[in-house]
Order: sequence, then structure tokens, then C-alpha cells
Amino acid sequence: MKQFQNIKRIQNVKRFQGLILALVMTLFAGNLFRSLIVSADMIYEPDNSFYRRHSMECTYLNRSCIAGEDTLLWNSPNSYFSRETVAEGQIFSVSYVYTDENGLEWGLADSFGKWVLMADVFLPYSSREFIRDHKDEIYEGEPYILEEGTDYVRWSYPGSGSSDEETSSLMGDITFTTFYEDPAGRLWGYREYMFGSRHVWLCLSDLTSTQIPKLADYVPAPGQEADPALITEAKENGQVNIWFLVIPVVAVAVVSGLLIWRFWIHRRRKL
Repeated sequence: MKQFQNIKRIQNVKRFQGLILALVMTLFAGNLFRSLIVSADMIYEPDNSFYRRHSMECTYLNRSCIAGEDTLLWNSPNSYFSRETVAEGQIFSVSYVYTDENGLEWGLADSFGKWVLMADVFLPYSSREFIRDHKDEIYEGEPYILEEGTDYVRWSYPGSGSSDEETSSLMGDITFTTFYEDPAGRLWGYREYMFGSRHVWLCLSDLTSTQIPKLADYVPAPGQEADPALITEAKENGQVNIWFLVIPVVAVAVVSGLLIWRFWIHRRRKL
């Protein structure tokens, strides 16, 4: 009887240990899953061969760019055959930037799957420039909490004149601690990241209005201020006449064909 009780006690201990282990594994798996979701939400990895080889040398940009007068598309930075052009004024997104040995910056244009010289594009005025230009007026204050379900309209920056066309509802409580007050006395709240979006501004004084006027016009700035000589050199190197490479290849192929015919096919026929 005593031996049976001991066996039962051991079995209960093992069941308890198994329960604890299962609970720990469940918690670990849940945290890992949440981490993977956050990582996938915040990090974008483009499918580009040059990027895959040089990802550690690239910096994340995630900016809309405007094509300039002479914006070329390159298979990779400083590559040959960069004759494809982008129409002036076309807007596209650049996800990552690579800086070459001469200090020239190259942006990966996602919609084309190719690279552009950042000196050839312009950056529309955005929240980043607004924060830079108004850093003395942007301040940290007491937490301002918006509750789950609150309707709001998202703006690119205060007074941009550019907002979401439709209202959204908060998927959870959100807290603002960074603020800006515009010349009309409206209070704006800023979050660097909110529900999958970066650099978010809400007009806390009027959360759902889409009629807040544009306060100023800004001239887009170049993607990079670079030495014109370096830009010209890169473009000249990248637009090598294709015949300088095709002719040697064709010549080698012809000579190889003649040699094969002379020393193999022709000799076999004689035999």
C-alpha cells in the first residue's frame, strides 16, 4: 500500500512538472510570436540581389522621392547599362540607401526594383523636415490619452494640408507626450510609431477634421547634396556603350566556333 502511494505521489509530481513546463513553453511561444509580429511590422527586407549582399551597409530610409530631370535606374550602384530613365516628377518610394566609396548615396526604388542616385531625386517636405524646422516649438508634456474606439484623422505633419481621406478608430488606448501648437492655437500630438505607421500627427484639438488649411508651401530638397563631378563620372561610367562589351563576347564566340569546327568536326569528317 505504501509503495502504491509513493508511485502515485511520483506520478502527481511528474504531472505537475509537466503542467509547469507546458505553461512556460506557452508563455515563451506567445512572446516569441508577438516579437515576430512586431519585427515583421517594423522591418522590410527588399528582394534585391545587391541589397542582399550589402544589407549591413545599407540604411533604412522609407521615403517618397520625386524624380528629377535626369533620374536614371541602375541594376546596382555603379553598375553598367543604366539607360532606363524615370519620368520627371514621378513619385516613388525608396526603402534603403547605400553609400559608395566616393560618398555618393544610392536609393533602392522599390516599385522598379532598381537603384537611383539620391542626388538625382528630391524629397517632399515631411514630418522629419517639420520636426527639424520646428524643434524649438515641439515640446514634451503631460501624457494625453486617447481611448480605444476614438475616431481620428492622421496628418503627415501640422499644417501640411495632407491627411487621410477617411477617419479611423483607435484599436487600443494610445498616449501622446510630444506636442506642437500651431499659429492658430491648435494642439497637435506626435508619435514616431502608431499601429503600423511611422511619424504620425493628430490634431488633438479637432481629431476628425480634414479641412485644416495648409500653412506653408515648401520646396522639395535634393536627396543628397553631392559633388557634380562625382555624379557626372558615375553616369558616364554607367552608360558605357554596350558594343564595347558585346563585340569582345561575339568575337570570342566566333573564334571558339571556328576552332571547334577546325579541330573537331572537320577532323572527324576526314576520319
